[in-house]
Amino acid sequence: MRTRIFAVTIILSLVFLCSCGNELPIETTEAVQTENVQIASTPEPVIDYEQIYADVIAENSHDGTGIFLNDLDGDGVPELFIGMTNGDIYQKQQILKMYTVKDNEVTPVFACEDRDEYYITNNGTIVEYNYKNAYDSYHAYYSYSSCELKEIIVVGFDLRDNAEMPYYKQEAGGEKVTVDETQYFDWVQMYESTYESPAYA
Repeated sequence: MRTRIFAVTIILSLVFLCSCGNELPIETTEAVQTENVQIASTPEPVIDYEQIYADVIAENSHDGTGIFLNDLDGDGVPELFIGMTNGDIYQKQQILKMYTVKDNEVTPVFACEDRDEYYITNNGTIVEYNYKNAYDSYHAYYSYSSCELKEIIVVGFDLRDNAEMPYYKQEAGGEKVTVDETQYFDWVQMYESTYESPAYA
């Protein structure tokens, strides 16, 4: 009889210990889950990039010009484009100036100058068209990342350098490789057909 009572007592003790041992992890897990939910539900502060660019926007606010914000390289920081809101399609496609934010400072990327124009294609390629005179011009194509333009290729026309075969493609080292007229215009027109008209406002 005593053996049975002792055995029952041991079994009940084990059941009690097991049930108590299971409760603590469950409560701890629930507490951690609740804490995680509270952390995850805290909203990130919204950055007003238009306010960050406010001084530059004010400096470039003229009749017929507008701004366009677009995160060109997908790093979470929108670039600021300044261009024309009126004029013909070529004028509206032109990017007069481009800025980004680097190390918490507004930084210029490029600006159009006399006979030096910039455009953007529908895949984010930046195109520079520089026409010094009737004898010398080039199109430079760039990708954009980490606040910088990175040259893809340059094609140009230099009648003074080579009157018989003036069209060329410039290699990475700066060497000019002659191409025929058809190759040159195929390349230029392929990109021109994809120029975007940024929604300046």
